[in-house]
Amino acid sequence: MKITEGKKKTNVVLQDKEEISITALDGNIKVIVKCLNNTLHIDEKTKEDLPVEDEEEKAIQAMKDYLKKQKKGK
Repeated sequence: MKITEGKKKTNVVLQDKEEISITALDGNIKVIVKCLNNTLHIDEKTKEDLPVEDEEEKAIQAMKDYLKKQKKGK
């Protein structure tokens, strides 16, 4: 990642598989920029979306843990 700063402007250059998260000062909006295969992917999330996403991530991790235990039991 390369960051250059001017008086009122900051430039960020992302390399492949790097990610940057930008949050509004009041915390209501979060923007995530990912560089995948030299293409920028932008995802905007509101404050209301974040708790739902946390629950989804917990459910996915619980399923992965369950599958791992099942695999070990065979």
